[in-house]
Amino acid sequence: MNTTTAKFERDGLPTAVLDAREAAAYLAVAESTLRRMVRRGDLPHVRLGEVGVRFRLVDLDAWLAARTSREWTPAKGRGPRRGMLA
Repeated sequence: MNTTTAKFERDGLPTAVLDAREAAAYLAVAESTLRRMVRRGDLPHVRLGEVGVRFRLVDLDAWLAARTSREWTPAKGRGPRRGMLA
């Protein structure tokens, strides 16, 4: 896909900016998780006054790319869990 082409449409128009519900779906997390990540400052976002928080696709893609790994390492403070990939 051409990176200049919008990946999403809202009201029939292409958009490169997502609301919280759309961003949560894009990242495959719950909205509550997304909002917690925003409050902690972990996730790039744009605050648009009373409209609320929006997420640029380019920022979400860069955030994901920066965290992509080919090696598995346990999260800090957590050991292996039953049923998880070893």
